[in-house]
Amino acid sequence: MPNHSEMPERAWFDAWERPDFELVLRQMLEEQALALLGIVRATTHGGHLAPEDIALSVLRMEDDGNLRRVKVAVFFTESVGGCNCADDPFTVNGYCERWVTLERSTHGIHVSDVE
Repeated sequence: MPNHSEMPERAWFDAWERPDFELVLRQMLEEQALALLGIVRATTHGGHLAPEDIALSVLRMEDDGNLRRVKVAVFFTESVGGCNCADDPFTVNGYCERWVTLERSTHGIHVSDVE
Protein backbone atom coordinates (compact mmCIF):
# COMPACT_ATOMS: atom_id res chain seq x y z
CA MET A 1 0.00 0.00 0.00
CA PRO A 2 1.46 3.37 -0.91
CA ASN A 3 1.95 5.63 2.07
CA HIS A 4 2.10 8.84 0.14
CA SER A 5 1.15 9.43 -3.44
CA GLU A 6 -0.93 11.63 -5.66
CA MET A 7 -4.11 10.62 -7.40
CA PRO A 8 -3.66 10.76 -11.16
CA GLU A 9 -6.83 12.79 -11.42
CA ARG A 10 -7.35 15.61 -8.99
CA ALA A 11 -11.11 15.95 -9.08
CA TRP A 12 -11.07 15.81 -5.27
CA PHE A 13 -8.78 18.86 -5.20
CA ASP A 14 -10.99 20.79 -7.61
CA ALA A 15 -14.02 19.94 -5.45
CA TRP A 16 -12.36 21.01 -2.15
CA GLU A 17 -14.70 23.96 -1.54
CA ARG A 18 -17.76 22.52 -3.27
CA PRO A 19 -20.70 20.85 -1.53
CA ASP A 20 -20.14 17.67 -3.60
CA PHE A 21 -16.59 17.16 -2.25
CA GLU A 22 -17.50 14.00 -0.34
CA LEU A 23 -19.19 12.43 -3.38
CA VAL A 24 -16.26 13.30 -5.69
CA LEU A 25 -13.72 11.93 -3.21
CA ARG A 26 -15.68 8.72 -2.71
CA GLN A 27 -15.91 8.14 -6.47
CA MET A 28 -12.17 8.76 -6.92
CA LEU A 29 -11.28 6.39 -4.07
CA GLU A 30 -13.60 3.66 -5.37
CA GLU A 31 -11.95 3.87 -8.80
CA GLN A 32 -8.48 3.46 -7.26
CA ALA A 33 -9.31 1.39 -4.18
CA LEU A 34 -7.22 -1.67 -5.04
CA ALA A 35 -4.05 0.32 -5.69
CA LEU A 36 -4.45 3.09 -3.16
CA LEU A 37 -6.27 1.73 -0.12
CA GLY A 38 -4.40 -1.54 0.40
CA ILE A 39 -7.56 -3.55 0.90
CA VAL A 40 -5.86 -6.77 -0.16
CA ARG A 41 -4.44 -6.86 3.37
CA ALA A 42 -8.00 -7.00 4.69
CA THR A 43 -8.89 -10.19 2.83
CA THR A 44 -9.34 -13.28 4.97
CA HIS A 45 -8.90 -16.07 2.41
CA GLY A 46 -6.32 -14.69 -0.02
CA GLY A 47 -8.94 -14.46 -2.75
CA HIS A 48 -9.35 -12.19 -5.74
CA LEU A 49 -10.78 -8.69 -5.40
CA ALA A 50 -12.62 -7.16 -8.33
CA PRO A 51 -12.77 -3.35 -8.56
CA GLU A 52 -16.46 -3.49 -9.47
CA ASP A 53 -17.18 -5.20 -6.14
CA ILE A 54 -15.76 -2.37 -4.02
CA ALA A 55 -17.87 0.34 -2.41
CA LEU A 56 -16.92 3.09 0.01
CA SER A 57 -18.72 5.11 2.58
CA VAL A 58 -17.39 8.23 4.28
CA LEU A 59 -17.70 7.80 8.05
CA ARG A 60 -16.08 11.00 9.28
CA MET A 61 -14.29 14.07 7.97
CA GLU A 62 -11.99 16.48 9.80
CA ASP A 63 -10.74 19.69 8.17
CA ASP A 64 -8.08 22.17 9.28
CA GLY A 65 -7.90 24.26 6.12
CA ASN A 66 -4.91 22.64 4.43
CA LEU A 67 -5.50 19.03 5.52
CA ARG A 68 -8.64 16.93 5.34
CA ARG A 69 -8.63 13.68 7.23
CA VAL A 70 -11.36 11.33 6.04
CA LYS A 71 -12.29 8.04 7.65
CA VAL A 72 -13.70 5.66 5.02
CA ALA A 73 -15.38 2.29 5.28
CA VAL A 74 -14.48 -0.07 2.46
CA PHE A 75 -16.89 -2.87 1.52
CA PHE A 76 -15.66 -5.55 -0.87
CA THR A 77 -16.31 -9.07 -2.10
CA GLU A 78 -13.49 -11.56 -2.05
CA SER A 79 -13.74 -14.41 -4.58
CA VAL A 80 -11.98 -17.59 -3.48
CA GLY A 81 -11.58 -20.40 -6.00
CA GLY A 82 -10.80 -24.10 -5.82
CA CYS A 83 -11.33 -24.55 -2.10
CA ASN A 84 -14.33 -26.87 -1.97
CA CYS A 85 -15.10 -30.33 -3.31
CA ALA A 86 -16.54 -29.17 -6.64
CA ASP A 87 -13.72 -26.64 -7.17
CA ASP A 88 -16.33 -23.92 -7.58
CA PRO A 89 -15.36 -20.51 -6.27
CA PHE A 90 -17.18 -18.97 -3.35
CA THR A 91 -17.41 -15.36 -2.22
CA VAL A 92 -16.84 -13.73 1.12
CA ASN A 93 -17.99 -10.22 1.99
CA GLY A 94 -15.24 -8.11 3.52
CA TYR A 95 -14.89 -4.80 5.32
CA CYS A 96 -12.09 -2.54 6.47
CA GLU A 97 -11.60 1.08 7.48
CA ARG A 98 -8.92 3.52 6.35
CA TRP A 99 -7.87 7.06 7.17
CA VAL A 100 -7.28 9.11 4.02
CA THR A 101 -5.46 12.39 4.62
CA LEU A 102 -5.54 14.91 1.79
CA GLU A 103 -3.08 17.78 1.68
CA ARG A 104 -4.43 20.74 -0.23
CA SER A 105 -1.14 22.60 -0.73
CA THR A 106 0.67 19.63 -2.34
CA HIS A 107 -2.28 17.62 -3.72
CA GLY A 108 -0.83 14.76 -1.69
CA ILE A 109 -2.68 11.86 -0.20
CA HIS A 110 -1.70 9.60 2.68
CA VAL A 111 -3.55 6.39 3.54
CA SER A 112 -3.32 4.57 6.85
CA ASP A 113 -5.15 1.79 8.65
CA VAL A 114 -7.69 2.65 11.32
CA GLU A 115 -6.36 1.33 14.62
